[in-house]
Amino acid sequence: MSALAKTIPLTRDSIFDGIVLYETIDTALLNKVINSDLLLENYQDQARKQYFENEKQHLENYQKNITKNMARVEYKRTNGFGIGRFNPVGSLGLHTIHRQTRHTIANGLLRDIDIENCHNVILYQILMHNEYKGEYDMLIDYCNNREKWREEIITAYDLENNKFSKLPTTDKRFKKPKELAKNLIIRILYGGGLDKWKEAWNVKDAPTPTKVSKIIRESKQIQKWVCANNPELFTKCKANNIKKGKDYNHKGTTTSWFLQEKECLALEEMYKYMICNGYIKDDICSLCNDGIMIQDKYYKPELLDELHTHVKETTGLALNFEEKPLSEGYENIIDKHIIFVYFFRTYLFHLYGRLFITKH
Repeated sequence: MSALAKTIPLTRDSIFDGIVLYETIDTALLNKVINSDLLLENYQDQARKQYFENEKQHLENYQKNITKNMARVEYKRTNGFGIGRFNPVGSLGLHTIHRQTRHTIANGLLRDIDIENCHNVILYQILMHNEYKGEYDMLIDYCNNREKWREEIITAYDLENNKFSKLPTTDKRFKKPKELAKNLIIRILYGGGLDKWKEAWNVKDAPTPTKVSKIIRESKQIQKWVCANNPELFTKCKANNIKKGKDYNHKGTTTSWFLQEKECLALEEMYKYMICNGYIKDDICSLCNDGIMIQDKYYKPELLDELHTHVKETTGLALNFEEKPLSEGYENIIDKHIIFVYFFRTYLFHLYGRLFITKH
């Protein structure tokens, strides 16, 4: 099956290309968030920064696409690539909105269904299926004992006392210790390295755990294997990196695109199954990398096992699925953070706008 193949094409048609979907959200809470002091004043990440200066501007533009509590979202692949993930056009979708805000406006209306430990599990199954001759024992161990690995990393680098773990949970920069540990493994998988991780998250220097050293060595060889089997993809990724002023880590970038395409194959099967079985109706859902958000009222716990069976039968990938609670929002504190001069001005604008429309 193509999902387990060691190669991918440079282009592939997808049911998600140009698709328009709708996100049901709480517009009253969105308006409160827009008029609060909980927003990022300046975007730092390039993915959002290329479209918006700050979170308020981002949310106000997203708001323009909402009609009757439904946000219209169109999806496209990254410019210049005919494979991989689909993202909201113009960064206008729940997927690109910061987690705390996303949870605030979607909790109780949507459910987030994700593939557990997606890229790591897909990678080790591809290596096994294709009888990879190198070592990947640490990758398998991480997939089988993920929580234990994260705890060891948290302890080794004292992440409980990390600067970002100590921030208020309302701060968009806040990261749980296990998120920082997870990020290390993701960076290693894509060639980011230990030093860059420490620098990014202000991690104290400490002896490197033996397992971490081993998985770094394994990952470098696995990246070489992926690139050797996908030379055209490597050439394309290298050229794209250089175009962006990044003449390094081309093998890691290639591995990332390789796994994003495999992830997309699984996501397409998730989507088709949920459409055919009534979990998605009226095009109301949201694509979110390795998951799909569906309406709360159509979710059933047995869906997770159903998806496992269907995706295994159609792609060959044995993946587990989880429902991630949208529990990190501002609902309980938002009223204490509203900037009333902005909120009242918005209220008057909508009130008199409706009166003007009624009279004319």
